[in-house]
Amino acid sequence: MTSECKEYLVKASIAIQPEVSQSFAASRAVEANEPECLTSILRDHVNLAVWHRNLDAEISRFVTDLLGLRTEYSTMQYLSVTRPEDMALQVSSGLPTEFVSLHGFQAWLDDITLLMDMYCCLFEPKMVGLRLHIVDRAMCPRFHVDRVPVRLLCTYGGLGTQWLEESSVVRPDEPDARLPEQITSPAQIQSVPTGSVALLKGSAWIGNEAHGIVHRSPPASTEDTRLILGLDWL
Repeated sequence: MTSECKEYLVKASIAIQPEVSQSFAASRAVEANEPECLTSILRDHVNLAVWHRNLDAEISRFVTDLLGLRTEYSTMQYLSVTRPEDMALQVSSGLPTEFVSLHGFQAWLDDITLLMDMYCCLFEPKMVGLRLHIVDRAMCPRFHVDRVPVRLLCTYGGLGTQWLEESSVVRPDEPDARLPEQITSPAQIQSVPTGSVALLKGSAWIGNEAHGIVHRSPPASTEDTRLILGLDWL
């Protein structure tokens, strides 16, 4: 565990204080410009935490160059949770040579390593599933809930994930039933900004079986290719 990770956990223990019981109708999102806001996902009635940030210029250049080369790419890696530098090596060894050869690759890999370290600090998984996608279409166009405990998403290029506040969501009558089609107006649809880091609580989080965050991919655009990182707790 890195010193930065230890400091992050200390801040998390301060941030997560007992709170008054409330109905799940009050499930909410927490958004801030500091990474410590991600610890809010540990609260019972928070199902989305978003760290707003701007990408480093070197990373932005790498992403632009990469999306100029590729319009499609997809990989899933199962990573053993070890030292951050070892996890970074696991990631880089599974990527195409054209990724590694681009200027800014190391800065991008360092950022992914940071996010993996933060994710592992918060949830202490034994394995992490890492997904990388380059897409020019909507991967998940329908509003839905993920059947995972908690997923980290960062859209490095293109439009970010769209989500709904709980007050705009129609839930099924039965907890295990499929989420009904959501009839929404544009004003109800929220978006995670490009480069920002989101933790989305799913239906496999204990006690959250019927209350996972409702979200979707942004609608497809011929001018918008996306580079998306996802981390899952395995």
